Amino acid sequence: MSENPLKYRASQNGRFIKEDGTTANVADMMEDSKATGAVVVTPNDTTVISVTSGLYLGTSGDVAVTMKDGSDVTFKSLAAGVIHPLCVTKIKATGTTATNILAVY
Repeated sequence: MSENPLKYRASQNGRFIKEDGTTANVADMMEDSKATGAVVVTPNDTTVISVTSGLYLGTSGDVAVTMKDGSDVTFKSLAAGVIHPLCVTKIKATGTTATNILAVY
């Protein structure tokens, strides 16, 4: 049996339980998903970046990317001012209209 990679598990009553057996609250679970760094990205069709945990857009628009699994996709009309939970390795110039992009880690 493989080890469970999650720090929390759902009990029968729907509550999430931490590894130590105590009940987890939302703040506990969010702690593991907080951004710890970000860098400005200039879209480029060939530059490979470290796998992101999200993208922040300063100006809304389309974002053409290569996903972590290698697939190429264009996200249409992404909103500005929020972190989009996307794991990408490229942010392409061709097809990207959004600006002021940050790669979030």
